[in-house]
Amino acid sequence: MHTQALTEQIIRLEREIQQKKNELAKLRRTQPQKEVENAAFLTPQKDRVTLAELFEDKNELILIHHMGRRCSYCSLWSDGFNGIYPHLKQKAAFAVATPDSPDTLDSLRAERGWTFPLVSDGDTPLRSDLGFQVDDLFYPGVSVFQKTSDGRIVHTNQAMFGPGDDFCSVWHLLDLLPGGRGDFDPARTKEEFRMTGNVAVQIREPENAARFYEHVLGMTPVQDKPDELVFQSGSTTFYMEKTEGDAVYFEFAAADAGKMKQRLVENGCEIEKTYSDTSMLVKDPYGLRFHLFEK
Repeated sequence: MHTQALTEQIIRLEREIQQKKNELAKLRRTQPQKEVENAAFLTPQKDRVTLAELFEDKNELILIHHMGRRCSYCSLWSDGFNGIYPHLKQKAAFAVATPDSPDTLDSLRAERGWTFPLVSDGDTPLRSDLGFQVDDLFYPGVSVFQKTSDGRIVHTNQAMFGPGDDFCSVWHLLDLLPGGRGDFDPARTKEEFRMTGNVAVQIREPENAARFYEHVLGMTPVQDKPDELVFQSGSTTFYMEKTEGDAVYFEFAAADAGKMKQRLVENGCEIEKTYSDTSMLVKDPYGLRFHLFEK
């Protein structure tokens, strides 16, 4: 086919597809709204948070249904959402829900550097009520909710996720390659050793420090526990221990904690404290202390 004719055909098809997408979006917004219960979730810090609280100061909420840590496809989608989250939250609240335990969420968030609200929906029927779980099978997708003037929560829209959809740009960029997307599989990262977004520091005068970090440095308070304050700034979570001292601890995730432990010890590190076979506090030869865990 002549180059100009081929180009014109591509342009016509692109316009037709865009028109169909606009029609689909309009049609989706006409679906009947369904009132839902104010479901309860758990945060990575094991705090209870309700569906209403996920709205924060907005009256619209985008909730992503993530299938869990073992699904590398779901994490591919979420990695993309992480980049656009600051833009999305200008218009609506945004959160990602997975069936994982809070402890798993905490390590997953730290490992991947996610900044959006991440919650566990393992104990709520919301996922199955909306069709994203059938028996023991989970399905990825997104639901949209609206909070009415009288405080009710209604489900207004939803869509399933799948390779090639419009919710992940990776597929469309790969489709432009001469060989297309081929057998692309978003496998887990093969990094042997990776720094996470968790930092622990020791602070004096917790009440004054809390005001300083929130109002002067602009950090977001996440939790106030008897022994520590938890703040978030971007993709970094600060665990501020309420104790005298000025120690700073970083954190690293390893593909194989046992193998990495052996390498560290052979190179002059000390294991100061062992929490489990896959979690330990390490002191390097130069004074730095860090938490090492197996991802």
